[in-house]
Amino acid sequence: LNSDEDLGFILVAVTITDSEPKEPVTVVGKSTAAILQVTVIKANHLKAADIGGKSDPFCVVQVGEQRQRTQTIPKTISPVWKRNMEFQIDGIDHTLKLADVKSDIFGHIDFTVYDQDSGGKAEFLGCLRIPILSIVNHGQSQWWALKDQDMMVRVKGELKLELKVEKEWMARFALFSRQPRLVSDRGGKFKVKKLQFT
Repeated sequence: LNSDEDLGFILVAVTITDSEPKEPVTVVGKSTAAILQVTVIKANHLKAADIGGKSDPFCVVQVGEQRQRTQTIPKTISPVWKRNMEFQIDGIDHTLKLADVKSDIFGHIDFTVYDQDSGGKAEFLGCLRIPILSIVNHGQSQWWALKDQDMMVRVKGELKLELKVEKEWMARFALFSRQPRLVSDRGGKFKVKKLQFT
């Protein structure tokens, strides 16, 4: 809070409702309330991890516990993947506990780019995290800058992605039936001064 650097942003989602739904919505067990569509199109200007100024890059995409990857493109720092992926965003019924939720609309998408070395080893090249709620459903592609493993410092390279959430309203509606999440201990103490912005 006391830094002059741009350390990122906080995304806050608030839903306010003053009445129960007029018609009951039936959710049987754990269901898929939304589909996240990800297209990893290509990358540019990645770090050269191999001798000769090239890399053998591939990209891993993770949403909750779901993980998919692109193919490895040999000897390039500007790979073209055009890899389409699909991830499920969980719906929640009244009996499902938060601990059992693998992914929801308040989650994020992790992208990590690696260099494929001989012998099956992989060297980290850069990563990116995007909150699902920040996705605009216009279906257009966009460039995203890569960061280091702590997601604090910009590194070489960027990813071109196309992101879309289908049935997003269902994922938001499913959260109405959630059990409340405990975010603070009322018995604990904190200093108001640390929460104030100057």
